[in-house]
Amino acid sequence: MSVRKGQARLRKIATQISSDAPLSDEDQAFLVTALQTIANGEDAETALGVKAKKGERKSHYARNTEFNKQLFFGWLKTAMAPEDEDPPKAGWGCH
Repeated sequence: MSVRKGQARLRKIATQISSDAPLSDEDQAFLVTALQTIANGEDAETALGVKAKKGERKSHYARNTEFNKQLFFGWLKTAMAPEDEDPPKAGWGCH
């Protein structure tokens, strides 16, 4: 399971617990096993399924990186467009 899927699962379980909604048998078994594993001294991130593998990111920043790249390169393309193009495309003529 990927880090993001593990985080989403924990988020869903936390929402259910906070709203006093019953957990599914699968989620309850997962939590019981994870908490027992943690109590036995094992790594919490591994037990909860949120340990990042090599090269995998789990931060909010990493999730938005692709969006930010698209935004930046779109702006850059507009900035580099010629000013005197017909019809004008609001370019700044930066080359």
